[in-house]
Amino acid sequence: MDENINNNKNSKNYILRKSNILIQLFIILIAISFTISFFYLTLEIHNILNDILMPLFPGGHTPSLPGSESFESARIIGLICLIFIILIIILGFLIKKLSLSSIGNFILFLPIFGHFLFQMLLLVGIQAFQAILIPLDQINTNYQIDILSLGSILKLPAVFVYNGTNISNPCTVMNNISYIFIIIGLFIFSIGVVNWFQGTIKKKRIFTYSIYKYSRHPQYLGYLIWSYGIYLLTLNATINYFPGCYYFDYTFMWLIQALIIIGICLYEEVIMNEKYQKKNEIYAEDYLKYPEKYEKYTEEYIKSPGKFPESYAAYRRKTSFLIPLPKYIKLLFLEPSRIFCKKEFPENRRKVFFIVLFWGMVIIVISFFFKSCLIIDYP
Repeated sequence: MDENINNNKNSKNYILRKSNILIQLFIILIAISFTISFFYLTLEIHNILNDILMPLFPGGHTPSLPGSESFESARIIGLICLIFIILIIILGFLIKKLSLSSIGNFILFLPIFGHFLFQMLLLVGIQAFQAILIPLDQINTNYQIDILSLGSILKLPAVFVYNGTNISNPCTVMNNISYIFIIIGLFIFSIGVVNWFQGTIKKKRIFTYSIYKYSRHPQYLGYLIWSYGIYLLTLNATINYFPGCYYFDYTFMWLIQALIIIGICLYEEVIMNEKYQKKNEIYAEDYLKYPEKYEKYTEEYIKSPGKFPESYAAYRRKTSFLIPLPKYIKLLFLEPSRIFCKKEFPENRRKVFFIVLFWGMVIIVISFFFKSCLIIDYP
């Protein structure tokens, strides 16, 4: 009798192990498919966009030189599009649909992506995205305020390669550095996707395992590193001038889209924390009435009434925001929040805005003081 029971248990354990293996393989397969799609989009989006835009903008290298009729038309169109994109981003924050803000933010990145692809692959149609930069560039022309170059400290890798070394082929070195950023970004993004699918299928409330132990937003981190690699490639591509072309500095645009991503991450955390604080209250009340219901959750729940399930706030204090940092550096980055918000983390949209604005101004001010040292000396 005991032998039959043991055999049944072994059989059930085998089936459970086999089903878990199949689930893990399914998760990995989905994540790999998603990642391959992202890689494919990275490599092929330029052809797709160029095929769509080329019939609309068939002539020459866009945008044309200032003063021309086509340039003025592009300026008006660009201003309308820029306002529309900004409204999309703001609307996403207002209605708590952050995916909408993410879409608007990615559109802001397309001029940077388009410039790189035009220089490298001579895709003319995709240059149409440059139109949204013309209104900002006109401020420099009219008022001598070079908005598009704000945050030039971001150029530091290119400044070091071109100005601080005696390398015979700095363009090749700069390309390699850029591709390293792109590959690392895609790798981190891919790992984040795998872990996200695992947690979603297992219906975990808070992801605290694998890469999520080191970064609370690995997918966004991967995207930022990937996009920074693309931005560095545009710095290298600017030495390949084409006659009759008009070129922009993309530094401020990358900075803005990075700050928006950080704002999206912070506001996601505000929403998540509110969600779990409410659940804490419900579960705590329920736990006092029916403690036997929660015996099986001893590993996931904090047992003291009022503090379980484990709050998202505890995870935020333990894990780095984006880049894994030593504890004392993490505390340094939390200091502005303590000053402005009187807490470690912002609690609403307004405080998120002030924190993002603060760090943006820090980067711009540092860049201003070192402006003369951040001019790239191209060969």
